[in-house]
Amino acid sequence: MRIIVEGCDGVGKSTYASFLADTYGCDVIHMTSGSPKNLRSYLHRLRNDNVIFDRFFISEVIYSKVFMRKTKIREFEIRFLLFVCKLMECKIYVMTHSDDVILARLKARDDESDTILNHISELNKAYVEFAEKYKINILDWSKIQ
Repeated sequence: MRIIVEGCDGVGKSTYASFLADTYGCDVIHMTSGSPKNLRSYLHRLRNDNVIFDRFFISEVIYSKVFMRKTKIREFEIRFLLFVCKLMECKIYVMTHSDDVILARLKARDDESDTILNHISELNKAYVEFAEKYKINILDWSKIQ
């Protein structure tokens, strides 16, 4: 089993990934800003089984777009990774919530930069647009809770 949980900071990815890991007896792999971000490294990570990825390649695309920096993954690589995920029956979920709830969570953590806080709406929207473009499951917690 492989599941990828994506979404902006503060949306609840880590909480949901931990819940899934406990439920299915999987490990959680947290992707960080320091993780390698190229096609080879993503394919290598997908070799793991029984894992929940707390972020993966989508975050590299979204954060690069919003903060206008060059992404380390190109369009054909995105499509290839999505194809590989489908072949491997890897489920991908993009989480979203209302901007107000996300901001409240981040402020409560008190460890997020103002740069992120000032771009939550844009980040959240970009994840949803990406999910819609590539037909990825969206978990909208504002409609569930």
